[in-house]
Amino acid sequence: EASGVVIVADTCVVVTPIMPDIGKGVLMTNSGKFAHYAPGNTGYAVLYASLADCVESAVLGKPVFTDVAA
Repeated sequence: EASGVVIVADTCVVVTPIMPDIGKGVLMTNSGKFAHYAPGNTGYAVLYASLADCVESAVLGKPVFTDVAA
């Protein structure tokens, strides 16, 4: 959080608007359902990845994709 990361738990940013309205925003999620609905509901583009990759991306400040489905 000190680095500017917003962790959302037990709710959804669609029903609890916490995301600023910015042009060409991108978010990363491990939720297939949210990845599907987010662009239309939030205006953000979506990167879909595992939870581990989402966390590592937040730590590094850039997208990381290491988990590959078999």
